Amino acid sequence: MLPCGFLALGIPIACGPLLGLDEYVVEEAASGGSPGSGGGAAGSPDGGGGTTSTGGAAGTGGKRDGSGGHMGGSGGDCSAEPCGPVECVDTAPGAQLDDGCDEAAPICDERGIPTCVQCLRAVDCDDGIECTVDRCEEGVCVSTPSDALCGTGTCQPELCDSDLGCLQELTLIDDTAMYGNGSFEHGAIDGNGQGPPPWTYNAAWNLVYDCAETDGCQGALGANLLTRASHGARVLWMAGVNDHVDDTSQHLTLPAGARVLRVRADTSLQTESATPTNEDVLEVWLLDAVGAPLQPTPLWRRTAEDASTDSSAWTTDGIDVDVDVSTLTSPEVRISFRSFTDDSSITDFFLDRIRVTTLVCQ
Repeated sequence: MLPCGFLALGIPIACGPLLGLDEYVVEEAASGGSPGSGGGAAGSPDGGGGTTSTGGAAGTGGKRDGSGGHMGGSGGDCSAEPCGPVECVDTAPGAQLDDGCDEAAPICDERGIPTCVQCLRAVDCDDGIECTVDRCEEGVCVSTPSDALCGTGTCQPELCDSDLGCLQELTLIDDTAMYGNGSFEHGAIDGNGQGPPPWTYNAAWNLVYDCAETDGCQGALGANLLTRASHGARVLWMAGVNDHVDDTSQHLTLPAGARVLRVRADTSLQTESATPTNEDVLEVWLLDAVGAPLQPTPLWRRTAEDASTDSSAWTTDGIDVDVDVSTLTSPEVRISFRSFTDDSSITDFFLDRIRVTTLVCQ
């Protein structure tokens, strides 16, 4: 910082930070004092008019030594802000790191009391993600995902993730026979504990029921019959008896570049008792190819306390969960729906319209 009143080529230099690279103002000799922080009167061109009191008007001719108009402070004391030391100085071009700033706010904004900010203009906010709209709002960078910007990206179709960029959502399971038979409508129910493929069932009885071929799929509520499925005619009926474990799972191969696995399903959860002593549970697990959990906890979990004792209505997307699969070492996984029941108070966990997709960037 140059001292107050220092002359360069006969021109008085403003007291304060060195002239920055992003923005600067050269004060001509006849410009006089700059705005005070309050009440100082206008100085005459020879410097005799400005006062040293704090407050108010700008000196039109006062010097920076306090004999005329000044930039706040009192009595021309250049050790006071902003004549004194500043927190930062604009020493680097663009969004590069200025002196006195850090990586979180690298730019010194010298338009007033020097302050470190993230940005001065939108170009300072480029986050490197192709599908975000980057802008600068009052010194803070804001990046907003825009699906419309993914039309020509490396990942299709229009789906933008603010961290990963454009992603493609690929179907692994839906209600069609081609993609995993997620509503269990395709293929035979053989009556020996096995339902339609490609699901694998672990139970002593059928887990897939056709509610259209009977008087309804009767759950624990007795008179309240689940007379319809959420989609089509069939449902996956987990639990329904005491002291047992049921499991329905399907093998999946994740495509190259898979980042996120999304699991969704419609649910109808019914129980004879929703008290904490009823320990019946329904869980969703992500397993490896041999059935070992890939995470220490289930992706999704509901207990009898979450079930209804007076309704058999469906909840659309009652299961709706995402899991990060970007760090898995093998693309071979299993998605498992598993119920555990205790020795009292029957709980029925009905599932339908199971859908599994993955977000991929290749």
